[in-house]
Amino acid sequence: MTELTSDLIRRLREDDTPEVRREAAASLTAEFGRSDLEPGEQRLAEAIFRIMVRDADQGVRRALAEGLKNNPNVPTEIAMTLARDVAEVAVPMLHYSTVFTDDELIQIVRSQPEAWQQAVARRERVAAPVSDALVDTGSEPVVVILVENRGAVISDITSAKVIDRFADS
Repeated sequence: MTELTSDLIRRLREDDTPEVRREAAASLTAEFGRSDLEPGEQRLAEAIFRIMVRDADQGVRRALAEGLKNNPNVPTEIAMTLARDVAEVAVPMLHYSTVFTDDELIQIVRSQPEAWQQAVARRERVAAPVSDALVDTGSEPVVVILVENRGAVISDITSAKVIDRFADS
């Protein structure tokens, strides 16, 4: 990674356009997915990610989210920053990333708009407390996605809420 990182830094110094930054994000996230990274290389990549999550160009942040969404080693603070970004950036992280705790997902569900809630409802696995928070949003589209999700655990109490709130739907 050191060679790749050095090359990326050199390219960014020579041409700091959004397109080059997007390419750098994609390359760096692909490299970060390798299992043979040295601890120093991983720390360097994470430091670069911490800068990239604040990039003014949405495409850079989107490339970062797309590249990190399936990586179980993404630091939570980076994942949470991406999860609170605009929908185009947040949705891939919320839908696919396994780094979030149930409490973090519940916090997102309670504080973000419907597109974020739908991404959480579509996750491969949705724990009962997260399902309850999703139902509590009162959003019928979110609840429909949740109920149709075979990986969602929905308690009896939450199922009763669904029936009470959406019986006429």
